[in-house]
Amino acid sequence: MTHRGEATQDKTVKRRIAKRRQTEDASEESKSSEAILLAAVDEFSERGFDGARMEAIAERAGYNKSLVYRHYKDKRGLFEAVLRHKVEQRVDLAHRMPDELAAILEFWFEQSLRDPSYLRLLIREALNDTGEEIVEEASRRAYYQEHTDAIAGFQEAGRLSNAYAPAYLNLAMTALAMFPAVFPQLTRMITGRTPESRAFKRDWKRLLGQLADDLKATNVQSQRSS
Repeated sequence: MTHRGEATQDKTVKRRIAKRRQTEDASEESKSSEAILLAAVDEFSERGFDGARMEAIAERAGYNKSLVYRHYKDKRGLFEAVLRHKVEQRVDLAHRMPDELAAILEFWFEQSLRDPSYLRLLIREALNDTGEEIVEEASRRAYYQEHTDAIAGFQEAGRLSNAYAPAYLNLAMTALAMFPAVFPQLTRMITGRTPESRAFKRDWKRLLGQLADDLKATNVQSQRSS
């Protein structure tokens, strides 16, 4: 092989090595960013915005604090990223939502039990609510508006009573799906069962199904005519 050929081959090898290192660095960046984000979900949901510490988040994630600040410039920025992440998860879930009202209520009830960190974040946010604009409010309003629009669509199709305003019906359905998981102590005191117990889930889903039937347009119309 000539010197020119060897030089060309050396350059090719160096480019490949450099490209591989860039890929590995990008992979590590993505891995550390995700680990920090997930650690922040736990920290903020347990301690709230004011009580959360960047040092604790770094420790949970297994990285140093300087790396946390490299990915997220400050605590507010990280908190916003956490809420954005959880909202995106809810949007993804909405795309897998069933098409029948009873199944929809059961679906969101189960999701509330599976994602306590999201509920804790909402509670922490509510405790500090001053009526001013909240983090990611525009996108979150749009998310809930999609649910309200879906309810209105059910009403227009004759599948759901139009005796109730869609937005308020959306709020009531959200409460039914979330309440047992948000207030497990009240659930336990009132029913004698924990929200996660098989017996409670069975009975609560039965109730959700009965309420869904009562909200159907045909049932409401027949009750009015009788």
